[in-house]
Amino acid sequence: MKVQVEALAPGTLVNVSRATDFNGFHWNITFVGTSDLAKWTPSDFAVANVSLTGLGASVNATALASYGGYPVTYTAYKAGVYDIFVEDSHGHGIVGSPFAMTTREGHVHGPTSSASGAGLVGGVAGDAFSFKIQARDEREYEHMTITTAASTVTDVVEQQTFTCTASAGSFVATFRGSRVSIPFDATMNDLEFTLLESLDTIDDVEIVTAAATVCDGTLITVLFTSEKGALPLLAFDGALLTGAGLSGVTADRTVAGVTSFREETQLIRCRAASGTFKLAFRGQETTITATDDIATLTTSLKSLSSIGDIHVTGWHDSVEFAGIQGGVAGTIETSFAGANSAIFTIQIGRASCRERV
Repeated sequence: MKVQVEALAPGTLVNVSRATDFNGFHWNITFVGTSDLAKWTPSDFAVANVSLTGLGASVNATALASYGGYPVTYTAYKAGVYDIFVEDSHGHGIVGSPFAMTTREGHVHGPTSSASGAGLVGGVAGDAFSFKIQARDEREYEHMTITTAASTVTDVVEQQTFTCTASAGSFVATFRGSRVSIPFDATMNDLEFTLLESLDTIDDVEIVTAAATVCDGTLITVLFTSEKGALPLLAFDGALLTGAGLSGVTADRTVAGVTSFREETQLIRCRAASGTFKLAFRGQETTITATDDIATLTTSLKSLSSIGDIHVTGWHDSVEFAGIQGGVAGTIETSFAGANSAIFTIQIGRASCRERV
């Protein structure tokens, strides 16, 4: 390569080295003559008329020096003080030349230094033994800084209100598919601890009101202290309420909950040629056929009011909870019907199944 390149322009001097990388050979060609530097441009050295063969055969040339910028590398083999002269082709030093550079002996690092040679393994008594020590300096560990930026989301507790006016009977409260019957004369203590917190879909709430009983017509505020983010409204069925002044039960959201969250993903895996199975979530269930496609599965799961908005991808299926924020309390469960059903073990984040005939 050196001979060929120098033959392109008589009088040109180059140094050539070659290294192997995973794609082939990497050649480094350094022009050491100074007579042509002033005329150098990247286009002066290029690849033309390529006649290579073989899978993925290619060649390209990259010029490091260009338009007045010339990369320089050197190695100092001895410790001491050096003067580095940088001059043009006429012997004129550039601004700042000569530059003072000091190198020092590094501390030998035993764990990375090595010794080799016959003198380490044997020899003849009376003869000189010899071996070579390759001393390596202690490494200068590189320090890197990683900076991240994020906006902090402060949790906001969801607040919902309702009013009940009745003198007898009861009404049904539903939240994410879980239901409880509430007597018209339930106290606030009963409403909070015995009734609402008995729902599978609610861990903890706080009641704020001046009401003595639940249906005395006073506004009642429910603070969802355990369920995070924007929540579905409490649903009420007051068909069984009776009494003078009856106005039933109405509900409203006064403060929408806010939380930072990643959408939870649960997996469903099935291996079966035919048959059906049921998927249940928080007390509600739907029947799935082994041959259902993704769209049908999505529609079936969305029919469960307890599951909210979801995204289903792939088969085996990944169910992403877009409507329930934070950690989802409860997993998708299964039961079976018919021959050739699948046996499932469902857990958050992973699932497995085997055929049963």
